[in-house]
Amino acid sequence: MKKIDLILEKMISTMTISLYISLIVVVFIQIVARYTSLTTPWSDELSRFIFIYMISLGGAMSLKYNQFADVDLLFQKFNNTVKKIVYVINFFLIFIFNIVLLVSSFKFMIVGLKSQSAVLKVPMVLMFLSMFILAFFSVIYCIYLLLKIKKDSKKAIYDFENGGLE
Repeated sequence: MKKIDLILEKMISTMTISLYISLIVVVFIQIVARYTSLTTPWSDELSRFIFIYMISLGGAMSLKYNQFADVDLLFQKFNNTVKKIVYVINFFLIFIFNIVLLVSSFKFMIVGLKSQSAVLKVPMVLMFLSMFILAFFSVIYCIYLLLKIKKDSKKAIYDFENGGLE
């Protein structure tokens, strides 16, 4: 399981970094185009699509490392047993939500087969695929985190609170 996790993390991180660099390049071209005679009608749409994919991939990684913004003032007062229960409920609800998102995004992808983006003329199925990717990786990481809690809840809670999973 650790080897699969490392492969997934490496793949997602590499894709996210590549998208980030691509976004910087596209936005830089867009800025240069404003002050020159270049026209780049595609840059706005492309930067939006790149940003959507960055968020989709980064969201799953944020779930893995429990790095979403939260207010944990009250949560820190709980003992480990209550924290374990709260984490299990939290990850289970996120799991259920992402299963629903997985099914819904698949329906969107079917609709997207028939439409194209306005400027780039890219099939919208590629854009709706980002929701599927987010839900797919989030489901995988929810299962991973729930198994981690089951295996060693004290270590899992420590890892969740300190932003890292070893």
